[in-house]
Amino acid sequence: MATVSSRNEIINIIEHYAEELRKEIHLEQLYLFGSYVSGTANSDSDIDVLIVSSDFSDDIMENQMLLRRIRRKIDLRIEPHPVKTENLEHSVLFSMIKDKALKLI
Repeated sequence: MATVSSRNEIINIIEHYAEELRKEIHLEQLYLFGSYVSGTANSDSDIDVLIVSSDFSDDIMENQMLLRRIRRKIDLRIEPHPVKTENLEHSVLFSMIKDKALKLI
């Protein structure tokens, strides 16, 4: 039976992921959101992160492929959500999570 990681363990995973991201993109902001912030995580929970960078292209699939390639090095539970810096204030996802998300960068 899989166990639920602690919030500190998740933050350590995300910090390691951020180190790897910085090798590929200019990482401007990173938010942890979802069940690990709300305290409702279970053994099947993914690790939701919103990643903000001006280096993202307008092609969301290209951005997702980059972020998922990097996550394979760290933890497959990471569920990256890319947002281009100039689109952050208009992002529906950001508007939904900004009051509850944990800003790590």
